[in-house]
Amino acid sequence: MISAIAEDYDEETLVSWLGAGMARVAQLVPGFAERPSTTKIPEVVPRESDTARFYLFEAVTALFRHAASVRPLLVIFDDLHAADEPSRLLLEFLVRQLRGARLLVVGTFRDVEAARSPDTGDALGRLARDAQLLNVRGLGRKEVRDLIEVLSGAAPSQAYVAAVHEQTEGNPLFVREVVRLLAADPAVQLTEQRGVPIPGSVRAVIGRRLAPLSSDAIQVLSAAAVVGREFDVALVAHACMLPVERVLDGLSEGAALGVVTEEERAAGLYRFSHSLIREVLYERLPLLARTQLHLLAGEAIEHQYGIGSEAHVAELARHFAEVAVAGGEASKALEYARRAGDRAMGVCAYEEAAAEYQ
Repeated sequence: MISAIAEDYDEETLVSWLGAGMARVAQLVPGFAERPSTTKIPEVVPRESDTARFYLFEAVTALFRHAASVRPLLVIFDDLHAADEPSRLLLEFLVRQLRGARLLVVGTFRDVEAARSPDTGDALGRLARDAQLLNVRGLGRKEVRDLIEVLSGAAPSQAYVAAVHEQTEGNPLFVREVVRLLAADPAVQLTEQRGVPIPGSVRAVIGRRLAPLSSDAIQVLSAAAVVGREFDVALVAHACMLPVERVLDGLSEGAALGVVTEEERAAGLYRFSHSLIREVLYERLPLLARTQLHLLAGEAIEHQYGIGSEAHVAELARHFAEVAVAGGEASKALEYARRAGDRAMGVCAYEEAAAEYQ
């Protein structure tokens, strides 16, 4: 988000907008220091922690205010229930300070997930006080009919729509998966009395969706699930120990089924189309295999970016922590966790830093 705005303008413009705040914003933009003309960026003046975070938030707010004065901005935050505390605090600050700006902020969250954590619920409640809250429920029968027609390319019968709507309760993911399941498996019958023979959970539906994948594709996607929701082909190839050609073939299978999508912003970068798909693949892995993949993924990051890579230190901490929990060597996990905490402190993400240090 911040990177996208910073990339649209040259350093001279950004410095004219932000002044000393430019250095603070630069801390949040990976690779910014390597851009041309960064010598114009002033140095960060050390301040006490609360003051430092205030000035950082103020600088980010100024960036959005100036950018929105040039052209209107739409900023979308998906899955706010999963956001870390520093990010939510920054969003609260932005919402309060940017009233009247030509900026529309849209945030989505799953209320069930938010309710599991009192802190998350409180934070989202504070955001809601300054926002218009729209509760998105299951699709109505007409919307389910329209979605089925788009997915199948044919107008469904009333009995078909009624059965799908009843079994899925209008959940778009369920509807999508059920329609694909019925289209892919002619042996599955739909009747008005029995309804849709849908498994009892979305994970089971996703499991059926993954069934056509070859063993290579499952191996590749399982390794990708360990790497993360977004993943680099090179890291996955190292982790699953397959030639790049077979890795790409496996990803092509996954893309054909809509399990993963290729990101347009960077070559070799993919993303799981839904976080639950990644969770299903990850949970299916036996503990020993999962631990081995975390180790290989961590080593791949070290090899590709170097052990001194600060941009990837939190990922390294996560992978080697999983190895340590399973009884492996803990020294790397401790070192990367400490460095991840230091990096989080450097960008005023104090809660994240505390979690890493702990």
